Amino acid sequence: MLLPLLSLALAAEPAPAGVVSAASAPAFRIADGKGTATLLLGPSTGSTRAAVDTLTFDVGAAVPAHRHETSDELLVVVRGRVEVTIGGVVSTAGPGDAVLVPQGVEHAAKVLEAADLVQVYVGPGPEDRFRAAPPVSADTTR
Repeated sequence: MLLPLLSLALAAEPAPAGVVSAASAPAFRIADGKGTATLLLGPSTGSTRAAVDTLTFDVGAAVPAHRHETSDELLVVVRGRVEVTIGGVVSTAGPGDAVLVPQGVEHAAKVLEAADLVQVYVGPGPEDRFRAAPPVSADTTR
């Protein structure tokens, strides 16, 4: 009787804090093959309140207009330049700039210069759409 209760209690414990290696994280081809999304943190790694991904885009890549009904999206541009349209307002973001897309607001992006970004979803879930894209094989450079 005690063993089933113990296993239920252990299953309810949060995942331990730690480091997720980008080299071992799943990566997917996105933006019609002009980008890569690497899924670092999210529900599958024990992070139930947020997800963290890295995005790499070639110049000319585009993300069509869409919205996330239950998640805010935060982006930090590490390298390159992107034009973002958020709620109909067009802006350009470059290295060191942060972008906030509130939940439910339509947004899109165009890559003006090859870019690397860090993407955070506060409520995780939208990053799961990347899993429908072709995976990056282990022998392919991200």
